[in-house]
Amino acid sequence: MSLCDLSALTLFHLYANQLSDLIPREIGKLKSLIYLEISQNKLNGSIPTSLGNLTNLETLYLCDNQLSSYIPQEIRKLHKFIKLLIDTNQLFGSLSEGIFQALFEGNQLTGNIFEVIGDWPNLEYIDLSYNKFYGELPHNWGRCGRLQNLKIAQNNVIGSIPTNFGISTHLTYLDLSSNHLVGEIPKEMGSLTSLLELILKDIQLSKSIPPELGLEDLERLNLSHNNLSGLIPSAFEDMHALLYVNISYNHLQGPVLDCNAFPNATIEVLKGNKDLCGKVEGSQPYKSCALAVYQHKVVFIIIFPLLGSLLLLFAFVQHDLFSIPTFDGRKMYQEIVKETNDFDPMYCIGKGGHRSFYKAEMPLGSIVVMKKLH
Repeated sequence: MSLCDLSALTLFHLYANQLSDLIPREIGKLKSLIYLEISQNKLNGSIPTSLGNLTNLETLYLCDNQLSSYIPQEIRKLHKFIKLLIDTNQLFGSLSEGIFQALFEGNQLTGNIFEVIGDWPNLEYIDLSYNKFYGELPHNWGRCGRLQNLKIAQNNVIGSIPTNFGISTHLTYLDLSSNHLVGEIPKEMGSLTSLLELILKDIQLSKSIPPELGLEDLERLNLSHNNLSGLIPSAFEDMHALLYVNISYNHLQGPVLDCNAFPNATIEVLKGNKDLCGKVEGSQPYKSCALAVYQHKVVFIIIFPLLGSLLLLFAFVQHDLFSIPTFDGRKMYQEIVKETNDFDPMYCIGKGGHRSFYKAEMPLGSIVVMKKLH
């Protein structure tokens, strides 16, 4: 019996066999086929254009083979197509629209990412990692209203992270790592309330971590190998679902917070930040936050009563501003009030629970960070 005699076949499943050679063109004659799975074999050559005749096909799995050449444009004819998984081959070319799930990881696909992710209203999952896509991320995420998983790691994407990522409220997994993105983390990402895993490592991000990123349901966060600076937002203390966080190799400073992820953290996920302080699992204290002597800085902690609340002061000061024997806390407090315009909201750098953080630059250039307990 040949394939031509199986015209009523709806499911073709030959996963993880030792199939080799080319995919036969005759598969295109199985007009009733809905599901085609021939992953993890040793198939080579190109994807036959005859697959464009499978007008009832909904799912196509070609993962982990040795396929090469272009993705045939004939696949665009498959209007019922909802799932295409062709990762771990040597394919190149453009992609098909209208699908729900697409796994293209580990090929040689290329094209402008702005054009690749177009008007896909039904798209729920797409992995474009480890390819050669280029250009800037699109700003039309509102057209992908069902998108849950987006992975674009290890490509040549440039520009900044679009602020309107925040409208992708169904997004649960986002990986933009190892690209050439610049700028800051948009505070609008705080609207991704369904997000469980966020990977933004190795993409040249700068400035501070926005407190809005303290998402309550987030379980895994990787911000390593960037140029982030400032404090770890106090909002992280309210991230009770957070199981893993990696902030290594940035320019962060201040205390390692007492949240779910940090008490069991190892030095590996914190190293490369010379001005962090606090206890790290499996090591000596990273630095003492009570009185940490840095290469050019001294840290003071002072508590002031303030209109029914407490002001906990972390003063990162230069040696020539104050000396410990002559330090006048009241004078410093008065200077802080002056420099922050009596704790104007514009100097607030983060909030969480019953805490607010303020930051001010003193007249001689030293930085003062305060935690106000309400």
